[in-house]
Amino acid sequence: MRRLLLLVPLLVGMLALTGVSAVSAQAEEPEFGQCVKASPKKSGKYSDKSCQNGVAEGGKFDWSPINPIDPIGFNDEDRGATFRYFGFIVICPKSESTTLILGPRDVITRIVYVDCTLHRLIYCNSAEAAAGTIETSSLTGTLGYIARETHEVGVDYTGEGGVIARFQCGSEPPVTLKGSVIAKVTGDVNKMSSKSDATFEEKGGTQVPDELEGGIPDTPIAEIGGEEGPATITAVEKESGKEKIEIKG
Repeated sequence: MRRLLLLVPLLVGMLALTGVSAVSAQAEEPEFGQCVKASPKKSGKYSDKSCQNGVAEGGKFDWSPINPIDPIGFNDEDRGATFRYFGFIVICPKSESTTLILGPRDVITRIVYVDCTLHRLIYCNSAEAAAGTIETSSLTGTLGYIARETHEVGVDYTGEGGVIARFQCGSEPPVTLKGSVIAKVTGDVNKMSSKSDATFEEKGGTQVPDELEGGIPDTPIAEIGGEEGPATITAVEKESGKEKIEIKG
């Protein structure tokens, strides 16, 4: 299975984001970062290695948000997705993704889905891609709360130029997936981990969640022949990386 390469030039316009700074135990918004050993020793603001227990003095650890000039990468293999729109169902049993965490709240990712078929009968593919291969555009995401009270966090993804993906299934008209989609993130919330799971869900034909707390509704839209209608994406992305990170929420 070929590896998707995420080109560095895609990041240039995003490197003016907020740099490293210390934060309190209850940040206004969730953050990507790392809980690191304090230097000098016992000068940190936290007593535990997940930076959850704040102390007035003598802490062994400090919180360090991800620095835009030193992004951290994650990869995913062998997961897929299901796309639903206008009564059509496209199933992709496998996928590859490459994700870069660019700063405290900013992410960029691209996903390649393989063996994609319409109703399990007709191969679907993006332009110039192999049969069965659907490629997303560069998806930029913003981390936020789905539910602050229960520490549920998600990433709101928007495709480059507003387009999540374009593809065609056999002789059917081309499809453009537009709008935004929110992934619920688990696995590294309030603990350091080299793994991070993101789940795209739909219930009753509706994408859930359809907005971050305090935000506006963001959902996928399918366009076929100039006609637009709601779409949903169901997927599980199980990513891993060489470095441990944490979502502090």
